[in-house]
Amino acid sequence: MGRHIPSTTKAATTQTRLEAMRVEGNRILNAKSLIIIGGGLIGTELAGDVAAHAKAAGKSNDITLIHSGDRLCPMMSEPASKAVLKMLENLNVKVILNEKAVENADGAVELLNSKKTLNANAVIQTIGFTPNNAFVDSTRFPKALDDLGWIQTDDFFVVPGTDGKIFAYGDCSPTMPNAGFQYMEASSVLGRNLYASLTSKPNNMKPKPDLMVGLINTIGTSQGIMYTSFFWTRRVFPWLKNKTMFFMALNGMIGVKKDFTMAAA
Repeated sequence: MGRHIPSTTKAATTQTRLEAMRVEGNRILNAKSLIIIGGGLIGTELAGDVAAHAKAAGKSNDITLIHSGDRLCPMMSEPASKAVLKMLENLNVKVILNEKAVENADGAVELLNSKKTLNANAVIQTIGFTPNNAFVDSTRFPKALDDLGWIQTDDFFVVPGTDGKIFAYGDCSPTMPNAGFQYMEASSVLGRNLYASLTSKPNNMKPKPDLMVGLINTIGTSQGIMYTSFFWTRRVFPWLKNKTMFFMALNGMIGVKKDFTMAAA
C-alpha cells in the first residue's frame, strides 16, 4: 500500500504469476547483453547471479551495471562496498559509477553525464521504489509528506500536523530502514504509542528503538557480504542465503536448468 514496486509482471493467480516469472527469466537468461540500472542491493545481486550462472554454463554474456553514486551499495561501509565491486568484476561484470542512465523508448540506454548511448538485448531497472501516497490529503495535512512524497513521522511514528492522531508505519514511511525484521521488532512500540494516543496519555509514548542494521548481499552462487552496524564478513551467512533465498534458487519453480536454459513451460 505504501509504495509502488516496479515490476514487469502482474499479480494474479499463483499460476499466472509463475508463468510471468518464466517468461521474464527466459528473457534475462537468453540475453547475450544485459544492462542493469541501479547499484543497490537488488542490482548488485541480480548482476552477480546472472553473471555467475552464465560463467558456470560457459556463456559469455555481456553484463553492465550502472550506478549513479560513487560506490555500490551505499548503505554499506566503503570497504564492504569495495568488496562487492571486486566480486562483480571477478565475474566479468562491467560496473559504471557516477553515471545516471535513462532507458529510451527504443530500448537504448542514454548515459546522462557522458552523453553516451548503450544498447543491450535486455535492460532492467533496479532503482528502488516510488511512494504510493494518493490516499493522503495533502491540503488537510500539508506537513504529512516529505520532499520525495513519503509520509514523514517523528520518532514516535506520529505524522506531523495531525495532533498525535495519525500514525505511519512500514513501507509508506522512511522513518525506519526498509527491513522487515526492524518493523517486527518495533511493532510493540507502535502498539504502545497507539494505546497512549487512544487513552489520551501521550506522555506514555516511547520513541522508535535504535535497532541494529543487518543485511546479506549475495554475489553469485557462493559468495557475498553480510553487513551489520558493527561488522561485515564474507563468511557463512552469504553462502547460507545462497542456499535458501538465492535469486536463482527458484530454479524448480521457474524452470531454470543447470545448463543455463529454460525448461519448456
